[in-house]
Amino acid sequence: MVSTVHVRRPDLIALALATSGAAPALLSDPFVRVEHRWQGDGIHAGQKKPPVPDFVPEQKNWNRENQRVTKHRRSQERERRMRRTLGINGRKVEVEVEEDTPLLWILRDELKLFGTKYGCGVAACGACTVHVDGEPVRSCITFLDDLDGSEVTTIEGLGSKEGQAVQQAWAEFNVVQCGYCQSGQIMSAAGLLAENAKPTAADVDEYMHGNVCRCAAYSRIRKAALRAAEILEENNQ
Repeated sequence: MVSTVHVRRPDLIALALATSGAAPALLSDPFVRVEHRWQGDGIHAGQKKPPVPDFVPEQKNWNRENQRVTKHRRSQERERRMRRTLGINGRKVEVEVEEDTPLLWILRDELKLFGTKYGCGVAACGACTVHVDGEPVRSCITFLDDLDGSEVTTIEGLGSKEGQAVQQAWAEFNVVQCGYCQSGQIMSAAGLLAENAKPTAADVDEYMHGNVCRCAAYSRIRKAALRAAEILEENNQ
């Protein structure tokens, strides 16, 4: 008795052979058919290679055309790339990217500044928060045209007095759990203190409501933000 199973992927042969009561055959490509026959204590394979069909030259032509289209598309992508100079953490850096590239991708992929995290890509979680001219923004929806002449500060370059106070308070209250959202939390808290040096708990909640913490460390975040305001006041005396 011969049973045949057609398998498009060679790596599925083990699964096909393990099927109880089946005598599978592997079709690794359109021109090779391997047939297995169950004969009691072993499997014997026979292989047949049919003649090359007439349409193979057309297939080769199609491959050449596909390569030409791919090359043309890559050339168009290179033409769309723009060379721009950005102010990042107090220094000027030159990048060459497409004009619709989000700032988050420029920071992580081009400049290798990995402190700014990707969370959602739609400005709904706050993990990618950076400062543009001192204002917290979501870098996943900030583009080159939004940065003309602006200064960008990431968590790596946060050296303001507000930023230092926030980081000190974060350490005192041991805020971090998994830590993934914390660069965005810290950037937002520093932005809050830059605008309001003596916030209330309600002010903290309202200002930072867009920063999501999946570890639900909101209580510690709130306490640390209020403690940072106290540290800032102590340092100013």
